[in-house]
Amino acid sequence: MRREKMKSNVKILALAVAIGAGVVAQTAVADTAPKTEAGAEEVVKASSLKIPAVGGTLLTDVRKARMALFDGQLDTASGILGQATSYLGDETAKYAIKTGDGYGIPVDSGVSFADDFTPTEDHAGAIAQAGEHVEQGDIDGAIMAMTDAGIDLEVKMVVVPYKATLDALEQAIQDIDAGQIHKANMLLKSIETSVTVDGFKPGHLPHQGYSLSEILGG
Repeated sequence: MRREKMKSNVKILALAVAIGAGVVAQTAVADTAPKTEAGAEEVVKASSLKIPAVGGTLLTDVRKARMALFDGQLDTASGILGQATSYLGDETAKYAIKTGDGYGIPVDSGVSFADDFTPTEDHAGAIAQAGEHVEQGDIDGAIMAMTDAGIDLEVKMVVVPYKATLDALEQAIQDIDAGQIHKANMLLKSIETSVTVDGFKPGHLPHQGYSLSEILGG
């Protein structure tokens, strides 16, 4: 696994495969029924990750709440954060992964060429075939078409710390109620800066799905 801090201006990842000037892209699709079991191994032989339906909304709501604070709309900010807090419950825990320092929730994912791989004209057919799979919404099929052709890929995953994010959201609401707006804003900013982009090889992805009590240490 390769991990890097996500820069503030990094756009949400999409499935993208390219050769020359051609690009095929497909935004990661939110899923509501992860096909994992609690007893599964920590590394699973899957090609793509499952993203909770609230994945992208979580960070969007954090940004909206910060904007509301800047505008002095404290009730609006508290309401948004209350909604964001509700996202991190039992259902979302089914998508959680283990990280180096606890658990995280993937909020988006995509696929790119491995950093040390350069496609050639020999790969054009496989990439075109992958594009057809993407158009049909078959992400796993697209990945398989490329890996079978010897194309070295890396699955990118945008991850938010689970417990730290939940704690920060709950504390920010309390700080707003107490009139400590700057402190609340800094907590929300810490959520944005804690986001990482992790890299995995297809077929060697982390297991998804843990109980909320396990994630929160209860």
